[in-house]
Amino acid sequence: MYWAQQGGVSCSGLELLYFYHSDYLGSVEFVTDMRGEAYQLARTAKLGGFFLNTPWGDRPLRNKPGACFSAGARLPRWRGNFYYGARYVVYPERSLGDPKISVWLSVEPLAARDANLSPYHFVKNNPLILVDPNGMTWDPANDTEGLAKYLREDVNEKIEDKQATISKANEKIEKYKNKDNWSEEKRNEKIKKQEGKIASAQEDIKYLSTIITALDDMKNSNKVFSFQASSSIVNYISMDGDGKIIVPYNSMANLVHESIHGGQVANGLVTPLGGTQILFATEFTALDAEVQAYRAQLAYSYGSMPKSELGSLTGYSLITPESIKGIYYITLDRLTGNEIRNYPYQ
Repeated sequence: MYWAQQGGVSCSGLELLYFYHSDYLGSVEFVTDMRGEAYQLARTAKLGGFFLNTPWGDRPLRNKPGACFSAGARLPRWRGNFYYGARYVVYPERSLGDPKISVWLSVEPLAARDANLSPYHFVKNNPLILVDPNGMTWDPANDTEGLAKYLREDVNEKIEDKQATISKANEKIEKYKNKDNWSEEKRNEKIKKQEGKIASAQEDIKYLSTIITALDDMKNSNKVFSFQASSSIVNYISMDGDGKIIVPYNSMANLVHESIHGGQVANGLVTPLGGTQILFATEFTALDAEVQAYRAQLAYSYGSMPKSELGSLTGYSLITPESIKGIYYITLDRLTGNEIRNYPYQ
């Protein structure tokens, strides 16, 4: 709710009441008056700044002093930068009335807490998962049903893209077969290349489908699952005191990974015992569980794969129990500044 004075009008003793309608980040999407009439529509980028902002009559609200918009930011006209309660965002194009890039002028107030991140980060560079209402903390968006729906739709889109790749490759193969002016060697070479694309896309679909299966298994299970955002580099599925299965995640790729573990729990292959203690079914080991999860993660996001002592995990056949044991992440010793390799699966 916001009391505003109309620009160019003497409003002494007369103020108009406007209502802000915000999304989950606190970003204003609609502004309405006391009668419910829509005065303005705005859409903001996930890290701040407008990509859609309709005029407020002849005077957009964004040009009024103290107008609250992007992710709950306040735009003081005398500074020309968006203020988020703890930091300002660079505002390089003052004449345009909104920031075109989202770069912080100062460091994260709690930057020392996460020495492995840039001190200029915002919500660990993960605005889809985390929100920071006051600049001093991260509040996770723990909407399990909404996240499951979003992930399902995203994975289905990726599957459709792979299916389109297969269809296009098959069309090219048929076309190449009719190239009578090509040598047999050239024709076979071209066809083999397209067959490779088909095989690769089919393998991607195979492992993308395991994500959908895991989501279905959790949905149809008699257990209660809860997705909860985490700031940890390494996450472990667990069970709380009420018997609820906690599925932590720090990114969408990690949500895929942990969803596979959730499906394993739903199928009785994995049983969280509380804390980080986990019981595995007979002939199903912790490394078997991780092989399934990392293959699904690779199918979803090629660039999200961790490093391993045995080399890059850039192919499904490369993700094995042995390569899983070689996975590591690097932290810095706070006293010496030396790199420390941490092996979560050893």
